[in-house]
Amino acid sequence: MSDDTSPSPQTVAQMRDDLQELGRLLRGAGHLNPATQRELAGLLEEFGRELDPATLPSAQTTHLAETVSRVARSVHEQQHAGLLATARDRLEEAARAAEVEAPVVTGIVRRFIDVLGSIGI
Repeated sequence: MSDDTSPSPQTVAQMRDDLQELGRLLRGAGHLNPATQRELAGLLEEFGRELDPATLPSAQTTHLAETVSRVARSVHEQQHAGLLATARDRLEEAARAAEVEAPVVTGIVRRFIDVLGSIGI
């Protein structure tokens, strides 16, 4: 997606739904301890609530949401540690790129990254 392209309201609504669903999946991820499940899921759900279809997010924020979703899905699917580390690095890059435009969601993502670090990712 180019930097000057904003998603449609339907796309934003789908991203919100995806983040909510990933939160539900992580709440049931048996390979994570219950506190980590709750924390990761809660952060995904919080991020989803911040995406407002009425005030379309920037392309950078959209990219950040897509990257968070990929990382969360990889955690849920118990991807190889090397793949998770690469995905986390991409997430950090996306957070840096969106920081000025979207400080609130970037803060949520940084907390998500911190939780990943606490479980060795």
